[in-house]
Amino acid sequence: MQIERELAQVTPDSDSVLTIGVFDGVHKGHRQLLDVLTSEAAARGFVSGVITFRNHPDSIFRTDFRPQYITSLDKRIRLMKDCGVDFVLPVTFDRETATLRAEDFAGLLQQKLRMRGLIVGPDFAMGHKREGDIEMLTALGSKMGFTVQKVDLMVNGGKAVRSTQIRQAIASGDISAASEM
Repeated sequence: MQIERELAQVTPDSDSVLTIGVFDGVHKGHRQLLDVLTSEAAARGFVSGVITFRNHPDSIFRTDFRPQYITSLDKRIRLMKDCGVDFVLPVTFDRETATLRAEDFAGLLQQKLRMRGLIVGPDFAMGHKREGDIEMLTALGSKMGFTVQKVDLMVNGGKAVRSTQIRQAIASGDISAASEM
């Protein structure tokens, strides 16, 4: 399985607290989540890690999907490391990954990256058909030995800070609004 091989590329020296996502733009909302990640890892004496994607997961589910990235993968990795994250691991999202159950994916993260904590945004879900929502992952974590912490969306000017809003601001020529996020 490709994701298993890619996860094996990093061997943490200690247990880890992780977050997972595309992190396009590494905007203020992402930075807030990364701050919680690094603080939680430091408080527990663990390393902090980000699992991000070489390709956008939607490209597997929708053949017409063409991502309009704000930042390249290399720049995303650099920006996340600049936020103090100990490691950033880009993985390939493929059909096999898309069919992994949430419990199996969590098991891989524990086996390969020594995951003991997972920091997520409010809309986070993982696993086949997004079965692993926050409620399910919290219960799963209790059973498997990891914690789940939800970080609320950052709001700027009454709107949630999201990569989609930044792309829309850029497309409409509102660079000032995009840079505020």
